[in-house]
Amino acid sequence: MVMIVMIVVFTFVGQTESSWMRMLIKFLSMPLIAGITYEFTRWSARHCEWLPVRAVTAPGLWLQKLTTEEPDESQLEVAIAALKTVLAPADKESIPDEEENSDVRENCQA
Repeated sequence: MVMIVMIVVFTFVGQTESSWMRMLIKFLSMPLIAGITYEFTRWSARHCEWLPVRAVTAPGLWLQKLTTEEPDESQLEVAIAALKTVLAPADKESIPDEEENSDVRENCQA
C-alpha cells in the first residue's frame, strides 16, 4: 500500500531538477504518505466487502500471509533457549539481596 501511495503522491509532487530538492521533498512527504496509507488501511477494513477494495488490498494480505507463518518446533526451541539466556542472571552477585531492597520498597510505597 505504501508503494502505491508513494507512486500516486510523487506523480504530482517532487518533479524538480535538483536531486537535493527531490530528496528533501521525499523526506518531508514521508509523514504525509504514512498518514494516507494508514487512513486508507482503516477505510479498507471497513469496506472490505467491495470488490475494488479487495483487489487493491489482496497483494498486501498475500505478502502478510507469506511472511507470518506459525513457527515449527525447531524455531520454538531456539526462541525458548534465547529467552532463557536473556532472563537467566549472568552473575548471581549482580542481583541485589531481598533485604537490601526492603527499605527502598517501603520508601516508594509511602
